[in-house]
Amino acid sequence: MFISYSRVDGVFAEMVRDALVARGYAVRLDKQDIVLGEDWRKRLDILILGVEVVLFIISPDSVDRWDDPPPHESVCAWEIKRTAELGKRLIAVDFRRGQGMTYPRELSVPNHVDATSLGFEYRAVADAFKAHRNAKSMFHAGEPELALELAALAKTFAQRLTTSPPWAALTGKFDDALNVESVLWERELTNWQARAEAWRTTNANQQAGKLLPIGELADVQAWARTRPASAPTIPALVTAFIQKSAEKLDADDIKQRRIIGRAFVKPAEEAHARGEHDHALRLAAAGALLAEDIGLELVPELFAPMAKAITTNRTSRVFKGHMGTVTVTAFSPDGKRMVTGSYDDTCRVWDSATGAEIAVLEGHTGGVNAASFSPDGKRVLTGAGNPVPTIADDDTARLWDAATGTEIAVLKGHDGAINAASFSPDGKRVLTGSDDNTARLWDASTGAEIAVLEGHTDGVNAASFSTDGKRVLTGSDDNTARLWDALSSPVQN
Repeated sequence: MFISYSRVDGVFAEMVRDALVARGYAVRLDKQDIVLGEDWRKRLDILILGVEVVLFIISPDSVDRWDDPPPHESVCAWEIKRTAELGKRLIAVDFRRGQGMTYPRELSVPNHVDATSLGFEYRAVADAFKAHRNAKSMFHAGEPELALELAALAKTFAQRLTTSPPWAALTGKFDDALNVESVLWERELTNWQARAEAWRTTNANQQAGKLLPIGELADVQAWARTRPASAPTIPALVTAFIQKSAEKLDADDIKQRRIIGRAFVKPAEEAHARGEHDHALRLAAAGALLAEDIGLELVPELFAPMAKAITTNRTSRVFKGHMGTVTVTAFSPDGKRMVTGSYDDTCRVWDSATGAEIAVLEGHTGGVNAASFSPDGKRVLTGAGNPVPTIADDDTARLWDAATGTEIAVLKGHDGAINAASFSPDGKRVLTGSDDNTARLWDASTGAEIAVLEGHTDGVNAASFSTDGKRVLTGSDDNTARLWDALSSPVQN
């Protein structure tokens, strides 16, 4: 037990400590004064953590400055609030009362001990203590006469009190308060016995309605776990009542889980029939997860659509990472890597076997519409731009290191979104097509513009080299395709 008190009530607190120790209780009493700059919370926290019960002596001084914020907070207030946080049992001792004194809400506990008759006699000791404390504060040393007066008053109070009937009654009240936990537990037992008896005496076909719902079952199970050693054994009827309530809730839970799981069977079968095998698998898996039935023991009906989806589903891997629509995909020449472009303004390079992300190509300020690997797989070419022109349009092509994601060059020249971008077969040149009605040839090593292919009257959506790299083919919104000589300079239509 830990005693929380104001230093003004120290004489009484020590008497309470001695009386409780004499009755066999282990008691902790902090007698150290708070030193400026001391981490007193840590010291007191250790004391409170080590006990089951905190006894608080109520007086005008112990509840003073209760709600003051740190660093001016009351030590007593901190101790009691910490007691509540830790779930420790609190016994409040009504000792001294003052005019206009209010009780903090933290002291609204069932375990109260009335010691106000003794507190009335303690007033002289309290006044002498305050006078002595004020003298120490003013002169850095207590007045000898005040110290002697305090000692004499404390001794007289203790001698008179320990032989008085009120003191004997008070120590008995402490025993009652410390055992009140058992009384409260037995009070709850009476309630649960009545509920169990009502269940037992109800017609068999109506007994289920008398069993406990989940919230009350949790309450009674928690109550059963906290039976004090001095409390009677829980009767067999109450034990059976608790067990039957738990069994019914388990049965209801299984029934509900079956209903949830079966709700996914038909949608999964229909998705499979439509050829949406991946969707069918996801539906069946969702049913199993929501029914908490990974082994398909409750809802075996989910096994058939799940097995069919697994055997017919051709999706081998899902690549996640982009934050916008994926607009373009391409394999590296050896098929070991992939590149994807997105309206999130990035491209990403992936390991096609494991699905691991190798690099993020960041630099574009508009959605990526085109992406491809160089013939040797060491570089990536991308083209960007928005379908609807904006002030911040990118309208560039960019060359990247495919292994590290490092930007090698920015190809600037187009005045519209780039819709197509590809390497020549030898990897030395780059071809781009744009909404600015042109296609352009670039040097793949320097990024320099080689030629502008002008002739289309609308945006260029497709552009590619011939297998020998000597010609270029483009397609446009002007409803024409055009073949160009890729070697002459300037390039002729």
